Amino acid sequence: MLQVQTKVTGDKEVMRKLQILSEKCDGKVEDIIRNTTIKVEGEAKKDCPVLTGRLRSSITHKLINKRKEHTGQVGTNVIYAPFVEFGTQKRKAKPYLFPALKTGNNYLKQKLTSEIKKIK
Repeated sequence: MLQVQTKVTGDKEVMRKLQILSEKCDGKVEDIIRNTTIKVEGEAKKDCPVLTGRLRSSITHKLINKRKEHTGQVGTNVIYAPFVEFGTQKRKAKPYLFPALKTGNNYLKQKLTSEIKKIK
């Protein structure tokens, strides 16, 4: 499965507020991660090129919650997915997953920033 990871980093004050948000509003962070993951899946499906529909219908998401760590994964198990995303020598790339991830990252930043601003 094609995997892309995003890590949130920042100055000490931002990271401190993220930690407070995580501790006080764990359910809120989990909701933001869930909503972002679903948004990325939807964007990937919307942008996915379709010939038979197999690739688009194979795009799924999953949430992994370990202790206070929340992870969202979006991907596909279709073997030719990377060839569509990145292209080959004979076929032009038709990115659908990375643009969706970019949209999801922007959404995630917006939602986390909004919640961080609420913390004193």
